Amino acid sequence: MTEPEPDEPRGDGSPRPFLRALLGVAAFVVVAAGIKAAAAIVIPLLLAAFLTIILSPAYVWLTQRRVPPWVALIFVACILLGVASVVGMAVKTSFLAFYAERETFFGQLEVRKFEALDTLKGFGIDLPSDILGELDPLSTMKWLDTAWTTLRGTLTGAFLTFFLLLFMLLETAGVKEKIVSVAADRVDALKRADEILSNVRRYLVFKSLISFLTGLLIYLFLLACDVRFALLWAFLAFLFNFVPNVGALIAALPAMTFVLVDSGVWWMVAVGLGFLASNTICGNLIEPRVMGQGMGLSPLVVFSSLLFWGYLLGPVGMLLSVPLTMAAKVTLDSGEETRWIAVLLGPDGGGRSLADTSSENP
Repeated sequence: MTEPEPDEPRGDGSPRPFLRALLGVAAFVVVAAGIKAAAAIVIPLLLAAFLTIILSPAYVWLTQRRVPPWVALIFVACILLGVASVVGMAVKTSFLAFYAERETFFGQLEVRKFEALDTLKGFGIDLPSDILGELDPLSTMKWLDTAWTTLRGTLTGAFLTFFLLLFMLLETAGVKEKIVSVAADRVDALKRADEILSNVRRYLVFKSLISFLTGLLIYLFLLACDVRFALLWAFLAFLFNFVPNVGALIAALPAMTFVLVDSGVWWMVAVGLGFLASNTICGNLIEPRVMGQGMGLSPLVVFSSLLFWGYLLGPVGMLLSVPLTMAAKVTLDSGEETRWIAVLLGPDGGGRSLADTSSENP
């Protein structure tokens, strides 16, 4: 009996391994392209889903104590709206104040740039005036206008996210019963779903608390240094702390650039050291003790997921890159045929699961 060609199906009708792999890659590309094309819908859904994962324990806890579901929903929604409104208005006010001074700021930035070039020329280093590229005031002002447009779009999309969150919370109480009725004979699938939710919830809750602490420390430090728009820079530090590896650097650069223009080089160095100290305390001392030594993901995978989800979903994808990849890894680990991919995504060759990581720090 002759062996079928690599691109021919087997005798039982199943495709050859090479063809199966090719079909898998093609399906992955199609799904990724679909996510990118539908980003305007996918982003609110993802944000609402992750907020539901975080807030659902409080909602379920209230309903289990015989609080009517609509009362529990209103209570959770009011808490969320109150916090979001206070923080949002404060950050928006700070951003608008900075936005109103953008022309003066970029004019001073241009002066600082030429001063630095003249200083380097005195040491025999002659650099072209466009060496800083995107720091050219006109280019940076366009970027700031784009950021303001994006911020307004985000605030508009927040209403859609909020209403999706309300409907998802209403479904929380009965979703487990639905899964049990559909997959009553698949206990492993139920355990895997609980594992995915518990690990993602654990990461999001603790990461949010650590990011808040990082932003608070930076805010207090900037206030002590009398840095203007301290709340804006602290909010950026909180937000970008969700971005692995490069988030702290991205958050520090705008504040350091502003302080350089507003107060001088030495104050910029002081602010940079303040950012470094805050991120070291929260990221290297507190976070490993609270969240364990790792997230069950390889550092290369973490950075690659940052690029991948950032390309598909923009800044929101960068913020959610780690929980999305964690959920994908746990899902892949549940199947025999895809477990090898989960092992490759892990920090070592042992195939250590996220559940093992979380069990170290209950």
